[in-house]
Amino acid sequence: MKGVQVQLLGALLRLVPDESKDVSKAALTALVNMSQDPDVSKTLQQFNVVSRTMEYIREKSCPHIELLVRIKP
Repeated sequence: MKGVQVQLLGALLRLVPDESKDVSKAALTALVNMSQDPDVSKTLQQFNVVSRTMEYIREKSCPHIELLVRIKP
């Protein structure tokens, strides 16, 4: 993946626990859609997306559990 794409994924992941539910949902929707691409999925694994997802669920810091579990690592 290109550096810009990796930066975009990092930015989207940082928006997941955003206080604004709309921002969080938009970031998660983009991540779910993008994670269908095998290259993006590999990069998300490097970002420890599974650990982050479990942390968000455990801490209840993201109101969109149904989208969190749809990210394909």
